[in-house]
Amino acid sequence: MRTFLSTLVAVFLTAIPAAVFADYAYTFQVPVTASNLPANTGLQATCILFSGALGGGSTLSFGTSPNAKLTNGGYSGSLTVTASSATKPGSYQCIVLVKSGANNLNLVGTDPKAPASGWSGTMQTTANIP
Repeated sequence: MRTFLSTLVAVFLTAIPAAVFADYAYTFQVPVTASNLPANTGLQATCILFSGALGGGSTLSFGTSPNAKLTNGGYSGSLTVTASSATKPGSYQCIVLVKSGANNLNLVGTDPKAPASGWSGTMQTTANIP
């Protein structure tokens, strides 16, 4: 079995809210640096809006960035994710995903706090929305 020595580092910025038609609309710029990615993979960021603090309560909405264009098995730049909700969210969570089809290669199961073997870096951030 081939082992991938991959690095995935994501540094997350604060959401920039903008009111649109009484919705709470947010744009997240997710800076990502990834190298040595396996062939035929896609790199995305997903951000989820929650009703409660620190990722608690119900999921109000989510958004996903387009697949990043990889260069030589890597990527360095920001992924843009937009999400909106009819009610004011209490927090958001952004996750960086390396995907092969429907599978997330960099996570154990679907848990972004548990990177798969051979992956390092921060896969997720959660923050309250003031």
